[in-house]
Amino acid sequence: MFALVAASGDVLWHYTPAREAGFPPASVQRQPGVAIGDGKVYVPQVDGYLVALDQQTGNVIWKTAAIPWKQGGHLASAPLYYNGMIFQGTSGGDQGSISNVMGAYDAVNGRPLWVWGVVPAPGQPGGNTWSKTDTHYGGGAFWQTPAIDTKLNLMIFGTGNPVPWNSRGPGANLYTSSIVALNLYTGRLVWALLTHILLMTL
Repeated sequence: MFALVAASGDVLWHYTPAREAGFPPASVQRQPGVAIGDGKVYVPQVDGYLVALDQQTGNVIWKTAAIPWKQGGHLASAPLYYNGMIFQGTSGGDQGSISNVMGAYDAVNGRPLWVWGVVPAPGQPGGNTWSKTDTHYGGGAFWQTPAIDTKLNLMIFGTGNPVPWNSRGPGANLYTSSIVALNLYTGRLVWALLTHILLMTL
């Protein structure tokens, strides 16, 4: 990550992530963009960590694990800053990671505020659309930054496909391959759209 002086192009600072021991080469992983807010630059990393840097110095302010890389996870979408919160979706489902989530974090210290799982647990709404053996490695990666509706307090985003692609059992596999709306302050599911079927919660 580089910060440049706009008038001259001179390097103001640069940040190189320190990888944990055993982390595999990440040259083939997608490098996502960043978010800026509250004087910080929020950097999603291919090792599954979300990092906040000081916008002026590049010093690390906080670092939090959004998804464990040792379980196949990484971050492939840019985060979103809004009203003191950072929203970040996880990825890795295509490589067989644990099922992916959308999370909200406190922009000041990185504290998790809420997490919403793309693949619902048994007993949750949509949980009966999966077989019991699929729910921990179901896919649903995030590839794009969510959108915010400030009037309705909604965060809206698309989710990736279930995995494995060609050997999934019967069922709709909610909420993969869907457009989803969550309450941006609580993470509560408000509605989801899957193959032209609108699903709403009360």
